[in-house]
Amino acid sequence: MSADCEPGNTGDNVYALESARVSRPIVTWYSADDPENPKNWPGWKKAVVYLIICFYAAISQASVSIFTPSQMLLPAIFDISITVSSLGLGLFVFGYGAGGLLLSPLSEIPVIGRNPPYVVSITCFTLFAIGAPLTNTIAGILILRWLQGVMAAAILNTGGASLADITTMYELPYGMYSWAVFAFVGPAIGPIISGFTIDAGYSWRFPLWEIVFLAAPTLILVSLLPETSAPRILYARAQRLRQLTQDPGLRSQYEVQREKEETTGKRSALNLLYSALIIPWKIHALDPSILFTTVYCCLVYCSYYLYFEVFPLVYMDQHGMSVSQMGLVYFCVPVGTFLAAIPYFAFIHWQVHAPMRRDGTVPEPEHRLVPALGASIIIPVGLFLFAWTGRSAHIHWIVPTVGAMLVAGGNAIIFQSIYVYVALAYPRYAASLFGCNGFIRATVACGAVLVAQPLYNGLGIAGGDLSGGRVVLSVHPGHVRAVSFRGRVAGAESLHGHVLTAWCRLSGGHSTAKPTATFTGDVYLDMIHFDDNAAIANVTFTPCARTHWHTHEHGQFIKVVAGSGWICDKGDAPRRIKTGDLIWAPAGTTHWHGADNGTILTHLVVGLGKTVWHEAVTDDEYHAKA
Repeated sequence: MSADCEPGNTGDNVYALESARVSRPIVTWYSADDPENPKNWPGWKKAVVYLIICFYAAISQASVSIFTPSQMLLPAIFDISITVSSLGLGLFVFGYGAGGLLLSPLSEIPVIGRNPPYVVSITCFTLFAIGAPLTNTIAGILILRWLQGVMAAAILNTGGASLADITTMYELPYGMYSWAVFAFVGPAIGPIISGFTIDAGYSWRFPLWEIVFLAAPTLILVSLLPETSAPRILYARAQRLRQLTQDPGLRSQYEVQREKEETTGKRSALNLLYSALIIPWKIHALDPSILFTTVYCCLVYCSYYLYFEVFPLVYMDQHGMSVSQMGLVYFCVPVGTFLAAIPYFAFIHWQVHAPMRRDGTVPEPEHRLVPALGASIIIPVGLFLFAWTGRSAHIHWIVPTVGAMLVAGGNAIIFQSIYVYVALAYPRYAASLFGCNGFIRATVACGAVLVAQPLYNGLGIAGGDLSGGRVVLSVHPGHVRAVSFRGRVAGAESLHGHVLTAWCRLSGGHSTAKPTATFTGDVYLDMIHFDDNAAIANVTFTPCARTHWHTHEHGQFIKVVAGSGWICDKGDAPRRIKTGDLIWAPAGTTHWHGADNGTILTHLVVGLGKTVWHEAVTDDEYHAKA
């Protein structure tokens, strides 16, 4: 070993980074407490991001339903059918899906980041919102409504990712649910706002102007939103450091990966389109669990938006309410969503986080679908209750409202559970899968909105909702199967150098992915270089994940980039490693390394010569560190 790698004061075989010569340094966080890391931002800054993202989501969702009271007046004004007037709602919803296919993958590109799609989309959204009330033709109004939906897709498909950027692993389920609450409450706010203006005698155009009044301050807030994407921040840092040091060798992880893909021809436009647009459909075609979750999302999404068509039939026609009074009934949506948070948070605390903190047990992704099992029963119960009691004026209006509240709460749990599951099952393609999911359910929901009036006119309120309840209930066995499914699409995880090597429980080491002889737990590997002489990779271990016992022919360097964990030589006790440490594993030394039971560990490894893999590290060997 050269003099440049003499031991420092951080422990045996641990060396300071400054004492090692790295031929091609990678720009990353300076320490675990780097203030530019979004997860280390002060609480007030995170709160600002949460408020802006949630407000943006609520306004975008409110805009879809704010036009509902006006569209009841359109048939008489433009001499059109009620089905055509329903396009004002349906096309906006369809725009969500169409825009998500493009905007979701864009936000994952470090050169772009999260904010540019937000700023561009809310700017265009505001301009289209201004144009809608100035248009004198129904065709123009409907086209602008669709374009508004396309632009609203940015926040609805990417807002959760922005919150995940600044939220720790244990806080994320609660943060994501807060975002979901605003997204679900938004459509309920729209009819409340516009209902009073219509009752007050304002023009049918005024609700369209109300969208402008809401979008303008949102545009100002979004322009002040700090960038939350860690790859984008590190990409910008690498650019700054190259300018300051005049060292062209300083690269972020993204740039290193991009250069590798350009060299191998994997970064062609065709490959990028394949990754963003084709792979999500391939996963849907080959993974029955993912396909079912998308189909189920379509069903519950339709049940949610059908209420905007059936509420006037129940509360105005049956109970004689005014438009504004009917709008107040939509408060059942936020009430149901807030109440649903109680059992969902209890599940997260006791069934997910408690085992992870206690003994490091990492649940399979399918375990996150368990709350949705109960919700998949609650939704048809709510539909049946609404159907049986909403058809008669002799039954108090609060009874069908309770049914609608149950449907809203069930929807919130369903979407929260499914989105977390998809993100854990296929993290590399989560954004694209969300976009694909959004496109499918938005397309189906648009069709459901258009057939709603003929459906309820033909079958009545009871017949229409009973049909929906039967369909939702009939697919419940599929939900049970999805929870127990343990498959993954072969090869989907290893594309573009991003390898999901295993999902397992530590108690038995049972892998739900392809068999692995290298890792235990959930591990992500970005291979930077590989040949017979050396292997260079950036490896991220989730809590309790670790390598198997292994030996390097000529030794291995390990640079800890973030988090903390353990390394253990055969026959010795495990030693703690932390951010900033550079470890040298001598040639022929059999060892393992991995994350602590409460943190994620990311390190850069340089293995010299061939690697020989041995048996897995047992739970007793791993927990011997304690």
